[in-house]
Amino acid sequence: LHEMITGKTRAGGKMAEMIRDRAVDIHTHLADMTEQDQRHELGRMVRASDVRVWSCDWGWCFFRPETARCHLPQPGHRVQALKPNDATRNPSTCCSCANLAVTDEHVDFWRARRTKWKKELADYQRLGRDELILVAKDRINQSDAVLRLIGAAQRRSEMSDAS
Repeated sequence: LHEMITGKTRAGGKMAEMIRDRAVDIHTHLADMTEQDQRHELGRMVRASDVRVWSCDWGWCFFRPETARCHLPQPGHRVQALKPNDATRNPSTCCSCANLAVTDEHVDFWRARRTKWKKELADYQRLGRDELILVAKDRINQSDAVLRLIGAAQRRSEMSDAS
């Protein structure tokens, strides 16, 4: 969080946008503090807002039950949730969630995911598996979008053949 607010790391996703929108106010609040005190104060602010931060290979979940997409399949229990739902949590669900922030440390995951689905796409096309071609293209496009969000997009030649 400290690195996102201070601009020391690139970040993308709906939560990253919200953090950027509030960065000026947060900077003002932290202005006269040492880095250690800033980190302590950010921790206090997160605890006071009852947001819990959970890590996964593809991003950071600044968990808020009222916006958690991974809890949509369980109506009525969503607001009572205390953490992401591991049974429904996945990169595609998280990418549409307001709780997700993706940073530089997640680039390898998204590049590997893109590579995996490029291979799958070629296999599906070769085998005539039309029903799975769209899934592969969607996952490639999603990986490209996340990488663009954090300024780590693949080279143009690799991106153009995702269609």
